[in-house]
Amino acid sequence: MESKPLDLSTIDELARTDPLWQTVLNQEANTPQIKLFSLMSRISDAKVFVADTLKLYKANSERLLVHKMQGVPMLVSKPEFWKSTDGAPYEPTPEWIDFLVHGIENDNREKLEKHYPRWVLNQGLVTFCTILDSYLDSTLDAVFQSNPRIMYGVSGAKHVELKKLVELGTVDAVIREIRAKEIRNFSNDDIANRLDYLKTKLSIETDRLFDWEYSDKDMDRPLEGLNLKSLESFYQQRHDIVHRDDAPISTLEELNIVSVFFLNIGAKLALLISQKHHVALDLAMFTNRNERYRLLKEQSKGSS
Repeated sequence: MESKPLDLSTIDELARTDPLWQTVLNQEANTPQIKLFSLMSRISDAKVFVADTLKLYKANSERLLVHKMQGVPMLVSKPEFWKSTDGAPYEPTPEWIDFLVHGIENDNREKLEKHYPRWVLNQGLVTFCTILDSYLDSTLDAVFQSNPRIMYGVSGAKHVELKKLVELGTVDAVIREIRAKEIRNFSNDDIANRLDYLKTKLSIETDRLFDWEYSDKDMDRPLEGLNLKSLESFYQQRHDIVHRDDAPISTLEELNIVSVFFLNIGAKLALLISQKHHVALDLAMFTNRNERYRLLKEQSKGSS
């Protein structure tokens, strides 16, 4: 009976012993594709990680507090920490020791119960933005690989020195160099300019990314009202978290809205680009693996 991959991990095992399955994997590696499944998986992983970490903090907060307080009473009792204004040592009373220990304990408890969870939530937002950034870069790369002619008018193709052309040696190497440079420039721009780039350079109707198409019958509308300004705001929050030690996200519900928002933007963008530029989706590559394997097997039988 013919072996078939039952899930996304099975094919790697089959490829170790079946050259045709390895060929299927090689086809995927060499096919430019929009990594929508990867986006879905990464966002899901990040959501689970944040939720699980918050649960771990809650379940182990007392144990963590005990761990953080180990050695504190001994530390604050050290004679070298107790000196009068003239520098003379003196022995603190037990009441002063207890006062300090309880103050430190209360401070640590507040961090564990309030600040630690909030830090996790806000690092979750940073992660979501990073995942979306990577997805946008890889999507642009897939379009360029599928149709290099789109790069004729990009800035990276307008200033290539003759010396660089000679050093690169081949047309393919020049194209890779221009593509990499253009994607770096794209990646370093802010989110609004990147969407504008997709609109002007790739002719993608980016306004449609924020059309949620709710009907009057839809009771649950989690993304209603979210638009480009909302996306810019989330990225500004990411900037404030990273560069100003800010913590604008305070609840898991707020963070989950961001994940749904980003995932829907990514899915809509995948459909628009695949329709406009005929770039394959990784989801389609996964689902037609068996069919491609079957065709390769038929071809191998016919040639033998």
